[in-house]
Amino acid sequence: MQQFRKDIIRHLVVFLKSSSIYGVAGIFGKSAQVVVAILLIRNMTISDYGILDFLLILSNLLVVLFTFGQDSSTGRYFFEYPDPSNRQQLISQSLFFQLLTLSIGLPAVWMIAKLLATSSAYIDAYDLLVPFFLIQVPFLLLIDFSLNILNWSRRPRAYCVLMIGSSFSQLISVLILLSISTPNIKTALFAYLASNATSAFVGLFLIRSWLVWPKNFEKVKLTLSYAAPVGVISLAVAVMPAVERALVDNYLSKQSLGEYAIAAKILLIPLFFYTIFSTVWTPFYLSVYKNSNAQDIYNLLLKILCVIGGLIFVVVNSIADFFIELLADARYPGTSIILFFLGFGILIRNIGYILEIGIDLSGRTYLRLINYVCETLATICLSVLLAPYFGLYGVGTAVLVGRALNLLLVVLTGRFVYPLRWEISFVIFFAGMVFVINALVLVAKHYEYFFLAIGTELISVFCIIYLFLRSLSNSDREFLAWGYRYLRRGI
Repeated sequence: MQQFRKDIIRHLVVFLKSSSIYGVAGIFGKSAQVVVAILLIRNMTISDYGILDFLLILSNLLVVLFTFGQDSSTGRYFFEYPDPSNRQQLISQSLFFQLLTLSIGLPAVWMIAKLLATSSAYIDAYDLLVPFFLIQVPFLLLIDFSLNILNWSRRPRAYCVLMIGSSFSQLISVLILLSISTPNIKTALFAYLASNATSAFVGLFLIRSWLVWPKNFEKVKLTLSYAAPVGVISLAVAVMPAVERALVDNYLSKQSLGEYAIAAKILLIPLFFYTIFSTVWTPFYLSVYKNSNAQDIYNLLLKILCVIGGLIFVVVNSIADFFIELLADARYPGTSIILFFLGFGILIRNIGYILEIGIDLSGRTYLRLINYVCETLATICLSVLLAPYFGLYGVGTAVLVGRALNLLLVVLTGRFVYPLRWEISFVIFFAGMVFVINALVLVAKHYEYFFLAIGTELISVFCIIYLFLRSLSNSDREFLAWGYRYLRRGI
């Protein structure tokens, strides 16, 4: 048992250290993105920024579509080839294949976008908006590809240069734009285009040693069987932000679309924590799942994620008005509403990331796709029913119900394909408590009972910590105490 504890602590320390550099890059990158959002929102109308955000989300969705799992599959086989020449062929063939797919698919998307533009909020600006947001896609794909290669080849410094540099180049482009004129959708897209093009060429320069002329496509054929299901799942996940914004745009207004975009930018704060956690979580659970005591550690980490995620949700929800004023320089009640629903949905989603490891360990990853399809359909159907009557309340409820349905399906399917002893009762009670108490905070703020809202937030923090401490078993407490002493002594 003691050796198992040592192995667990060592695994955690290794993964945390390896992710710390990427975490620092993420902090600077996200910070620059938040500053860019503040500058644009305060100098654009809220409806124009909503449309801009929607177009950028569509650009990222197209990157996922044309990559279609090649990033994960190339990384999967990269470590199976110790010979550098084979790795060069793998990387070069994958890049060539993605660019070939892009050159065929992007014109088709261009024509489809022309047809869809007839019912869009930006039909009058089609001639410039559609080309500018579509031409972002090749450069975004090259940036993501370069970051992946730098990560797999263990070049953290170069990774940080590209990650931080791409974000700050966006900031510089926007600052130049603001010094010249007042930004609008067209000029903001041009600023993003200039930044992304520069970062793409820098990325290619940093990975130039891995790029050679492809001899054939044998290695791409090898990766396709792995890439296809992963690509479908990645596409199903990536399509949700675009679907949510499209529903807001179609059933509400451009003002609501802007409020939705502001809420999404504020939620970059908790998303940063979850990104770091997911980076550490996947290699960790794969490294220890064969041990008979792994289930206890999984449950402990599930509780830790719940309590940290819950506290972050409470903090973001409590200071939402401050962030809204910081970003938009005015109060937009709809932003607080959608921020509450989306923030809680993010918490639910990341609890699901832990609980779905049974599906991954069973090898039946198609079940994840089914779960995401059910979530998407539920979100669309409920939004269509509720949005016309309840506005952003309706869309937020639809998003949250879709996330909760996905979590429920994860629990049910996971029990059948790879049974794990999850403490589901803790998750249900925790999620219900956090939702109800913070919904009361939202109501108190709406009626301007601010002291009541502050008191309720403090009660929420106390309840989260108390529930976590009460849920710890003796073995959990022993492990935490032992791990603390072990880390103090040094590994």
